[in-house]
Amino acid sequence: MRRPITIFQSLFCLFGPGAPGVPGGLLPVGGLMYDAGGAKKDRTGGAIYLGARYDFPSTGTKLGLEYNYGSKYWLAFDPTSDDMWTSKLGVHGNVYEAYVIQEIRSKPISKYGKAYFRLGYQYYDFKYTGSNNWVGQPKSMSDLNNSMNAQMFPPLDKAHDIYFTFDVTF
Repeated sequence: MRRPITIFQSLFCLFGPGAPGVPGGLLPVGGLMYDAGGAKKDRTGGAIYLGARYDFPSTGTKLGLEYNYGSKYWLAFDPTSDDMWTSKLGVHGNVYEAYVIQEIRSKPISKYGKAYFRLGYQYYDFKYTGSNNWVGQPKSMSDLNNSMNAQMFPPLDKAHDIYFTFDVTF
């Protein structure tokens, strides 16, 4: 008798002749849910998001600092973002950010309208591969010299991002 599989399980499997210990006779293809040999392992992940901002009401200036940390098995539900490399909230490692926001104080077109300039810097320190990628086993950056840990795309170890934006709300 075959056990039913969930939609989540089917995302990481292809129909095939079957493999020992795989429900429904499906052939797995390297997702987080499968290890060669069928051993079950803990896939618990976690993240930390800390930030502080100080506002100067007289000038409309805001200064901010943020820190994000994602563990090896952290999966964020934000696969897209406006960050240069990848969403900082889904990184397997550390991201540090500093920014300044300057509000334009001229009279808005709408009573709800505001405009801002934002200048910021982000430093990404990746500890594992596969940030914001739900397919494949994350590998430690220090283990990438081993040919068994080859990656489809060249992974980043460190990254810097300086950005300047103009935002309008109305």
